[in-house]
Formats: sequence, C-alpha cells, structure tokens
Amino acid sequence: MIYQIFNETTSSYIEEKKQEYGNTEFAIKFKNDFVTKVENSIINPKQYKVKSSVGGGNWANIPWIAIFDKLITESAQDGYYPVYLFREDMSGFYLSLNQGVTEVAKTYKKNKRQVLKVRAENFRAKLNVREDFSLQEINLRISNSQQSSKLYEFGNIYAKYYDSRNIPNDQALVEDLNYILNLYQELIYNDNDEIQDISSKVFEIKKLKYHLRVERNSRISKLVKDKKGYVCEACSFDFENKYGSLGKDYIEAHHLLPISTLEPGKIEMDLVDDFAVLCSNCHRMIHRLDNPSNLEEFKKMIKKVN
Repeated sequence: MIYQIFNETTSSYIEEKKQEYGNTEFAIKFKNDFVTKVENSIINPKQYKVKSSVGGGNWANIPWIAIFDKLITESAQDGYYPVYLFREDMSGFYLSLNQGVTEVAKTYKKNKRQVLKVRAENFRAKLNVREDFSLQEINLRISNSQQSSKLYEFGNIYAKYYDSRNIPNDQALVEDLNYILNLYQELIYNDNDEIQDISSKVFEIKKLKYHLRVERNSRISKLVKDKKGYVCEACSFDFENKYGSLGKDYIEAHHLLPISTLEPGKIEMDLVDDFAVLCSNCHRMIHRLDNPSNLEEFKKMIKKVN
C-alpha cells in the first residue's frame, strides 16, 4: 500500500518537475492519496496529522511527507516529528525523526546549523534506537543554492535510509513507520520537564506525563475553554467577576480521563466530555483525590464542606 508512494515518487518525480508547477495528477496524488495511505498505515491515526509537500509555488527539490503529534505541532515549521525526506536525485529517501527548521531559521540569524545540531544531539541523549534507525547524518544531495532545505540534514535526530533500487515491501515499511512513531512518543515523554508529585501517590510516569502534557497544551486548553466557558464547573468561581478585566477569559482546563486508563497513542479526546474547566484552587484540590476524574464526587465534597 505505501510501497506505491516511494516507488512512484522516486521513479517519476524528476520528470514531473519538468512540467509547469500546479495541480498535476502526480501532485494531487502526493498531497491527497499518498497522505491517506500513510494515515491508514498508522496504528493510532487519530493522534496524528499527516501532511505532505511537493512545493509552494514551485516544485520542491526535496518533497516530504510528515507525521505530527497534534499535541506537539501541526506544522513542519516547528517542533519535532517523523518525516519522509526524498533525496533530490531520487536515489533514495529517509524516514527521519527531524526538527522544524523554519522557526529556527527565523529566530537565529547566525549559526542555524549549529543550533539544529546541538538540539539533535540533546534529543539523541534521550533515546535508544535500533541499529537500522541509528543514522545521525543524512545526505539529501541538495545543490548549494538550496540552503533552507539543507537545514533538514542538520536537524536530523535519527533516521533510516531506503535505496530506491531496493524499497522494502509494505509490511516492512509499515513496521518501520510505527516503530519511529513509538520512538517519537518516547522522545515526547522524555522531553517533558520534571514532574512534581501532585498527589502524593505513585503513578506510572509515562501516563502521568501524558495527562499533564494534555492539560498544559495551550492549543487544547483554548479549545476546551472556547467550548465550556470561563466559570469553574466545581465551585462556580468566576475570575472576571472577582478581578474585573484582569480575570477576563482566565480558567484552567482539567483532563477528566482517569490516569490509570491512559494509553498514549490510543486516546480520542472529546473537548466537552473529557475535560472540565476549573478555578486554580479546585484544579489543585481535585488532583489530590484518589480519582481526580470524578468531577461529580468532587462537587458533592465541596457542597458538604460549605
């Protein structure tokens, strides 16, 4: 199924680039059909967003297909993510755990390559990988004029190379894809800040980190607040009523799914049913319960005290 992506791209892309850039049959297939094929090859696709590019306005020298964890990034410009990168001469392609280089290029006027290399080395220190995924350097064979694309060579964390003359079968490609997604999740967990003991109980650390990563994600938090408003669902505290304009649009999002049930990569989030909006005090207190997912029980407890 995904063998077609790599076989067709490496065998026809150079000829495709000779055509006027636009909605050619191949370009449409690369942007839509190929993306669908990758999505269908992922064990837990709802956690990820797949994007591809053959260029913007002009044919790209390095076409790519990237897979983003929605809690980390939804753009190739920032964060880190697995990405298929095709060599310019189409002699092969990489499955690379790489970094968004656009934001780095904008932020750092000098030493962009060194910044990416240092970051990549830091990420590597947090991972153990299979030997076939241990490439720390990749060669996209880009002409010297293509400096922006060349940054992906320096942003590479780990990668596996596939020769276009010997592309593996679908089963092997799918296994490799899901392996690097597991590696991606491992990096996400290990890249979190140290977690303080918020409940005086021992939790399986990966599940706790995932729970807090969801709660602290600004994108998800904003979506939850837009859906549920800014009044505490436990005690009805309203920051704006208390503090005026200073408290306008302030509340915290609480992830209601029990930590014990969390399996990173297998969660479908409902912004209304799986979250509550809580004031700072209630949010802190509910995390001290044996079951911080039971909002109704927490509300009953508050009523008893009052």
